[in-house]
Amino acid sequence: SGTTIENDEPTVIELCQDASIALVKSGVFNGEGDCAAVGDTITYTFEISNQGYVTIGDVIVSDPLFESPNPIVNIEFVDGDLNTNGLLEVDEVWTYTATYTINQEDIDAGQVINQAFVEGLDPDGLLVTDISGTAIDNDTPTIVELCQEMSIALEKVGVWDDNNGDQSTQVGETITYSFTVYNTGSVTLYNITIEDPLVQVIGGPIVSLAPGESDSTTFTAVYTITQEDLDNGEVVNQATVFAEDIDGNLIDDLSDDPTDPTDIDTNGNGNPDDVTIVVLPQVEGESFEIFNSYSSFRFSFKSIFSIIITISFKD
Repeated sequence: SGTTIENDEPTVIELCQDASIALVKSGVFNGEGDCAAVGDTITYTFEISNQGYVTIGDVIVSDPLFESPNPIVNIEFVDGDLNTNGLLEVDEVWTYTATYTINQEDIDAGQVINQAFVEGLDPDGLLVTDISGTAIDNDTPTIVELCQEMSIALEKVGVWDDNNGDQSTQVGETITYSFTVYNTGSVTLYNITIEDPLVQVIGGPIVSLAPGESDSTTFTAVYTITQEDLDNGEVVNQATVFAEDIDGNLIDDLSDDPTDPTDIDTNGNGNPDDVTIVVLPQVEGESFEIFNSYSSFRFSFKSIFSIIITISFKD
């Protein structure tokens, strides 16, 4: 036979040899608490399928999430090579898996967003590649949402200074206030400030405060005692702390007096909000009792005076 009457050339039918590969990446959050914590993990699954008409060899999966500068983690082959020949056949889907450990930066972002890559060689040695998607027909990045808890707490303590050391409060003496800020949530807080209607707070802002950290040195304030304060016998006050997360979301908290065990949660955010009370000790006016004693002797007289001073303190 030939292709025409005049020749004996073999009949050739060209077959499509298009090579195509697809990578689908999915992730599942693994955590014990309601929200993500540093050290929790995400299990990623990679499914590689042959979308062409020829076998593909030398298949390699890579993912920058598991490469330096992140901790290096092997992407492990699970199954799918039905005939164990090391070639991705047209009817095969190979599965790989890897586990990623969540860090603070991920929690601050509220998600882990990423794409992986796959490559292989067709029978002619030509490179075949794909970037991962959420399905075979797209290249959408894989997003794993992470629950965030944004929380802050403020403690305010006041100490009467007894400037002249007489153990009694006078107008013009001072109270020194100290402030401790706590990050009680799971995300890093930024631009932390304190407002107080009683005094001008000195210090700050705190640039950033990581979860679990506290700051007791940045802010302070001094208040000058007035006659009205003396009449009241105490100074009662409360401050407010303000902060924001990496996206600019705002949070605040009323101050608490840690020496007060009442622990009233005024704003219902789980942190106590007892007002700070500084008692002002005062000495009331002195009362005197004078007694006169007279004694007679043979050659002289002597007068003996006894003075008893009673001092009482105002509550």
